[in-house]
Amino acid sequence: MKHGFERKHFELLRRWGGHHYDSTSPEQARAYQRLAAAYEATDAWASALQLRLFPFGRVVIRKAPINQGQAFSPYTWAKIYPAPSSPKALAFTVGIDADGFTVKIDTVGETVARSAYVALRGAQNMGAPFANILPSEAGLELSFEALVEWSINSIRDFRMGYEEVLQRIGLALPKVTFVTDESASRQGFAAWRQSLQAGAVQKGSLLWLLEGAIVMRPSKSGRTPDADRMELGVDPLGRFWAVQINEPRIAGDHNSLSAIGVDAAGGRLLLRQGFLRPNEPGGHTISGAEFVSRTGLAPIAVEAADLAARRQWFRVCSLDSTSEEMRLATGAFVDRCAAARLDVDAGEPIAEPAEAFAAGETGGSYKVGAKATEERTIPRHHGAVYLALAELLGGAALRCRKGLHPLGFEVDAEIDGGGLTPLLIEIKTGTSAGEIHTGVGQLHLYPRLITRLAKYDRALLLPQLPAPDVRAAVEACGIAIYTFGLEDLGDDNVDVSFSPDFLIRCGLDPT
Repeated sequence: MKHGFERKHFELLRRWGGHHYDSTSPEQARAYQRLAAAYEATDAWASALQLRLFPFGRVVIRKAPINQGQAFSPYTWAKIYPAPSSPKALAFTVGIDADGFTVKIDTVGETVARSAYVALRGAQNMGAPFANILPSEAGLELSFEALVEWSINSIRDFRMGYEEVLQRIGLALPKVTFVTDESASRQGFAAWRQSLQAGAVQKGSLLWLLEGAIVMRPSKSGRTPDADRMELGVDPLGRFWAVQINEPRIAGDHNSLSAIGVDAAGGRLLLRQGFLRPNEPGGHTISGAEFVSRTGLAPIAVEAADLAARRQWFRVCSLDSTSEEMRLATGAFVDRCAAARLDVDAGEPIAEPAEAFAAGETGGSYKVGAKATEERTIPRHHGAVYLALAELLGGAALRCRKGLHPLGFEVDAEIDGGGLTPLLIEIKTGTSAGEIHTGVGQLHLYPRLITRLAKYDRALLLPQLPAPDVRAAVEACGIAIYTFGLEDLGDDNVDVSFSPDFLIRCGLDPT
C-alpha cells in the first residue's frame, strides 16, 4: 500500500514554506491543492500509528497547507496524544518537511515549558533524544505499512520517553485513567495471565513462577469463559495467598479491586487497590495508610471523582512490557503484599478449589534484552531454590517466609519452627567473590533494618562450598555456609536438593 507522499511534496514545502498565500495566483493554488494531499497522507500516517501504539489516544491535525497567518507552512504536522489524560501542551508528532519524514515528541502552542523543551531537544530535531528523521528519498521508497513500522521503532528507541519529557520541562504529570471498554479490559487481563502462565511450572493445581519465586492458582468466576481469577502468594503449598488479582465485573469500576489503566504515554497498566481482606472471619484487613507503610509502595494518581477518588491504586506491572518483565514486576508486587501480612491475620477469602490447569510452555530462564551489551539468558535458579525449600519446610510444618523492609530490602528466606533458633538465609546461585561479598553484607544489614531478625542465626546457601580460606573468613563473621544441588530436567525445569547438614539445621530429617 502506498503512503501517499510524493517527491513533489518536498519540493513544494521547500519552495513555498513561509510565503504568504495568494489565492489569485494559479501557481500557488496548484501548490495548495498538491500539498492538501500531503496533509491527507499525514493524517492517515498518524491515525495508523495511534491505533498501533496508543489505542486510547487521539489524533489532532489541521489539514490546511497554510497556517493561521495565511502563509504556507514549511511542514505537515499531525499531533498524537497517547492517552485521554495527556496534556494539550505535549504530543507525539509526525510529518514531513524539507529534510524528510519526522517523528518526535513536541510541545504544542507557546507554553512556558517551550524553553525547557528546546534545551532538552537541542537546536534542531536531528540528534534529539526524542526525535528521528528519515531522509525523503529513503522514505519515498517505503510502503505505508513500512513507514508506520519505522515510526513505531523510532518511538521505542527514543532515549527519553514521553513522561520523562513531561517531568523535565516542568509540566504536571497527568493522572492514570481507567479503561472502561469491556473488550479492552478483558484483553489486558488475558495478556497478563498468559504472560504469567507461559513462564510457570505446573505443580498439581498450582503454578510455580520462578521469576520472583511466587505461586499462583487460576480459577473461574463463571462470568467469562476464562480462568479470570488469580490467587498469588509465596507459599509453595498454596495454603495462604498474599493477594488476589481478579478481572472486574465491570471494566474500570472502582468497586472492584483490580483494573486496567492508561498512563500519560498511552501505556497500559495493571492496577490493584491497596486493600487486603482477612483469611479468617474476624481477621485484620490491611488498607489505606497501613498498606502503604507495610508494603513500602506508593499509590499512583488516578483520574476519579467522588467516592472513587478516595480509593488508592497501586501499579502491578506494565502490560506493554515483555512477558518476562510482567512476571518479575508481578512477583515484586506479590512479595510486598506477602510481607504486609507477616505479623497480622490478613488475606483474601479462600476460593473454591481450582481445576487442574495445564500450563503453557514452562521455563526456568528469562531473557534480558540487549541494550549496550548482547542479549543474555539469566537462569531463574534463585526462585526455584526458594520455592523448593519452602515446599519442603511447609510439608514438615516449619515456616519459611520472605521478610521485606518497606524501603525494598528483601530477605531471601526466614526459617523458624521445630524448637531451633530461627535462621536467616541468603541464597546465591554462584560462588563468585561478588556474590559472597553481597550475601555477607546482606546478612549483616537485614537484622539492623528488620528488628525481629536480630535473634536469628545467619547462613549463606550456595551451589557449592567456596575455597577453604573464603569459607573460614565467612564463618568468622558468624555466618554458616550450606549447599544445594540443582539438576536441569529439560525445558528449563529443575530439580533442587539440599545438603544433609542444612536439612538438619532446619529441623528436618535428612533421610
